[in-house]
Amino acid sequence: MASGEGAGDPRAAAASGESEAKMETGEQEGPVLCLDLTSYQLHDLSEVEIPPTLEEVDLTANRLSSVDTRIGRLAGLRKLSFRQNLLDDAAVAPLSSWDAIAGLQVITASRECVVASLCWVAPNVMSNFGC
Repeated sequence: MASGEGAGDPRAAAASGESEAKMETGEQEGPVLCLDLTSYQLHDLSEVEIPPTLEEVDLTANRLSSVDTRIGRLAGLRKLSFRQNLLDDAAVAPLSSWDAIAGLQVITASRECVVASLCWVAPNVMSNFGC
């Protein structure tokens, strides 16, 4: 199990729609558009609800070594951050076959090998990295 269980567990908070699953639809209630799980030291997202309406997912500063396949089904995803995780080329390789996320506009990663792999995923987005 990932660290951070119990009170304040980000997985439970995200699943219940608390502050970690930020509502970015103004004052009115509506679909969750942004999921910010920054700095929770998660090893995986198995217990996190990932709403299909997400446009932004920030997974910065966790302990992820693979990319959850549910991210590949987020047709409206525009921004994805993987900075400060344990991802390698093999972990991000599946992204290149996920057609639903072809509309990504921003991908943030910190390791060169990950950036190189992401060039296959979204060359129009990754052109800033020399792809």
